[in-house]
Amino acid sequence: VEALIFALRWWQQNMLLVGGDDTMTYEGYARDILLNGILMNGGLPPGQGEPFYYQAFYPYFLAAAHAVFGEGMFGPVLLQRLLAALAMWKIVEIAVALGSERIWKVAMPIAVLFIAWKFWPIAAQPLNESLYVPLLAATAASLIRVCRQPQWPSAFNSGLLSGLTTITRSTALLSWAIVWPACWLAMKGVPRRHGTIAILAASTLAVFSLISIRNWIVAGVFAPSSTELGITLLGGNEVPPGVTIDLAARASLYNRFGIGDLTATVIEYAITAPGLFARHLGRKALFALGFYEPYAPGWGYSPVYIAVWTTAIAGLVLTLRGAPFERERRAPLRVPYLIPALIALTQLVAVVVVYPKGERLILPIHTML
Repeated sequence: VEALIFALRWWQQNMLLVGGDDTMTYEGYARDILLNGILMNGGLPPGQGEPFYYQAFYPYFLAAAHAVFGEGMFGPVLLQRLLAALAMWKIVEIAVALGSERIWKVAMPIAVLFIAWKFWPIAAQPLNESLYVPLLAATAASLIRVCRQPQWPSAFNSGLLSGLTTITRSTALLSWAIVWPACWLAMKGVPRRHGTIAILAASTLAVFSLISIRNWIVAGVFAPSSTELGITLLGGNEVPPGVTIDLAARASLYNRFGIGDLTATVIEYAITAPGLFARHLGRKALFALGFYEPYAPGWGYSPVYIAVWTTAIAGLVLTLRGAPFERERRAPLRVPYLIPALIALTQLVAVVVVYPKGERLILPIHTML
């Protein structure tokens, strides 16, 4: 009801989208899908289009919403408001899974307040994080379930969720590279853990491979993920004045591994001026943790994000020292408690290395925390 009331104004009103901004770009891609088909090829013949530049899956979500609800923004906003409610619920589900049912009385108001404060403004616009954050929370809950009760059907379902999350934002693949070995450890002694992990990984990669298949058909190139990394990486790590970059010295090495000039420029920046580069990463890390000022002067800081990560660390320490491990002292029992923290850590690394532009890119970190 709340989602319907909030979205109702967009039934007859237009939403102003800014040219050159992500909102207009994703809407343009969604229109391309509706006009030219699921390959999103701009109406060009096979092999003459372009590989995905932006993150792949969100335009399809938008296109589906418009196909069902019409050209206005009522449908996307309604669905994204409902996904915000799903994110609230999944946070509570994770808390209960790692504690007990009594925890919901505390987890529910915290989850509602956090999502309402930080996620609702993002979910009111056509932005990738409107889909990514709920999917990430749902995937984390499903992975905890697989660790606790390893079954092939649940591993398959979790793999599908993981795949959808990864094609929504490819940095999720870094999370699974850390979480899957942790799940393997958690299943120690389980007879079918080989098959369970294999199904989890295979179903995830099968969904993720859809990007490569589409890019090969449309553009005739092998591109397993979106191609925006180079320009985004350079945008978040601009070479400061006074630092001279020479790409010629290692040009053959970059060419051998298919590293473009934009990415190579950032690598050379790190090699040429490691101190400056490390300090820059430090400022971005502070931004991601809620201390905005060093990286974005005038922004101040975020008491909510600072409270989230400090209490998360305290809560994790208390949980790992708690009663469940006194009854059963096997180390693998601790692994499920680490899954949200591991996901948050990998998201933090990805954002700090690349580009923490605005709150919406750091929101997944704190949602997991």
